[in-house]
Amino acid sequence: QEIDAINSAIVTRYPRIINQYTIQRGELQQKGEWYVTNLVNKRSTNDSPKDVYKVILFKSNDTWTVQNQPEILPTVHNMPGVPNAVIENAYSVDPIE
Repeated sequence: QEIDAINSAIVTRYPRIINQYTIQRGELQQKGEWYVTNLVNKRSTNDSPKDVYKVILFKSNDTWTVQNQPEILPTVHNMPGVPNAVIENAYSVDPIE
């Protein structure tokens, strides 16, 4: 149920491009208030890898909201308002092959 709400928030935020990407299983962080996941281009292969984008969501009042545009390298500069620990942990959420 939680993952459905998270995926729905991402699809709603990026309706024009989301069909080109797979939303991967991510990780809850900071007592379940933050969620980090990867968007992987569906045309990406081992022989022709494409960039992987990180997306961070925040849960408030039982509603998940996307906090940033997808980023290859999340930083405090391109993800203002996201706690440093969440940004740092985003690098450990590896793409699933």
